[in-house]
Amino acid sequence: MLKLENLCKSWKEFQLKSVNLEIGNNYCILLGPSGAGKSVIIQCITGILKPDSGKIYFNGEDITEMPPEKRNFG
Repeated sequence: MLKLENLCKSWKEFQLKSVNLEIGNNYCILLGPSGAGKSVIIQCITGILKPDSGKIYFNGEDITEMPPEKRNFG
């Protein structure tokens, strides 16, 4: 399970504010218009970008500060 708690990230002229999301062990699709924050969310989950605040949990483990190479995504 993947869980985002109050995830916030400022990126260039964009701001992601207090995103809360829970995804089970099935497939999930992020849909939205250009500039909605889909790529920023994925980059935070995979560790490419570090959130300004909030937490990211994977299978109950806090991976917010975990380096990308240890997250085993991709």
